[in-house]
Amino acid sequence: MVPGRLQNERPLRDRKNPQPEPVFHLPGEAPCPAHPAHCRPPVRESGDIAGSGACKLVGPAGEVEVAEGVIAAKRHIHMTPADAAEFGVKDKDVVSVKVNTNGRALVFGDVVVRVSEKFSLAMHIDTDESNAACAVNGTMGELVK
Repeated sequence: MVPGRLQNERPLRDRKNPQPEPVFHLPGEAPCPAHPAHCRPPVRESGDIAGSGACKLVGPAGEVEVAEGVIAAKRHIHMTPADAAEFGVKDKDVVSVKVNTNGRALVFGDVVVRVSEKFSLAMHIDTDESNAACAVNGTMGELVK
């Protein structure tokens, strides 16, 4: 069980592999005691929860306990096949993305490309990463192969 408390985290369900329990995405690897959960969830692609951590969530409407599902989701970019062709990448490629924000420019490495007709072009990073870059919804990045 994960010791500590989390606030303002949201349980996410994996749309490709729905299951009765939610899949919980925690910010970053959370290795330091400053993080309220004091845990090191494995960094994986969404849906890859086999053998991951357990947790118990307690809230005003009750509680839920999950045997596995605590992961830190890998950074990834959703693209349509047309987007992938335009960028010269394919599903499961690993790229870097350069973000030029005011005074906090950085390059995100190990970004997995995910291609599907159901996606629209968007990059998904966790809260800690977004804060490090001072990125907000709509921040643009440059794909670096």
